[in-house]
Amino acid sequence: MTTSSMEHQKQRNAYLMGYFRSGPGQSHTDEKLHYAYSRDGLHWYELNENKPVWASRLGEGILRDPFIGKGPDGKWHLVFTIRPRGATYWLCNL
Repeated sequence: MTTSSMEHQKQRNAYLMGYFRSGPGQSHTDEKLHYAYSRDGLHWYELNENKPVWASRLGEGILRDPFIGKGPDGKWHLVFTIRPRGATYWLCNL
């Protein structure tokens, strides 16, 4: 591979990050999957105009803590946290 083709390949590589958005004090209940990309791992750019790309139908429909990883089967997998329907929560101020 020549230096110029390696440089071209490097320019084509990118990172993909899944994230959720939440309001002040974690008050936003519209938490869905968003994507951002980066060419260098330092500067990130939202995709889809920073609108959700997917929403979970599990539990209350809340999607948090998304993780995208390549499995041993060679396929990419999305793992995330949900809020079970009807769950009770307690707040503790320490």
